[in-house]
Amino acid sequence: VVYRPPDSPDCDFSSCIEKLQQFICDHSKDERETDVYVLGDFNLPHFNWEECKPPTSPPNAAYYTLMNFIACNFLTQVISKPTRGNHILDLVLINRVQDV
Repeated sequence: VVYRPPDSPDCDFSSCIEKLQQFICDHSKDERETDVYVLGDFNLPHFNWEECKPPTSPPNAAYYTLMNFIACNFLTQVISKPTRGNHILDLVLINRVQDV
């Protein structure tokens, strides 16, 4: 479970994702063969989930950190409706979409 406070420093989020990545690596032989579920309030309201792309402006390292983490672990974000206002802040990232 991840909680990223709004406007938290990018380095804090990057450190959190690095620890999460290390946990996944330590507990799996192959990320494609291990069930991975990451849930939380990421507070990244401008991520384009339809295209899995970070916003182009303003640049924010947290969006790219999350995008790289998703790609490296073959994850899919499955929440399709806004969770706060018009934004998807609460995420469910999984690597086996067929299990949903």
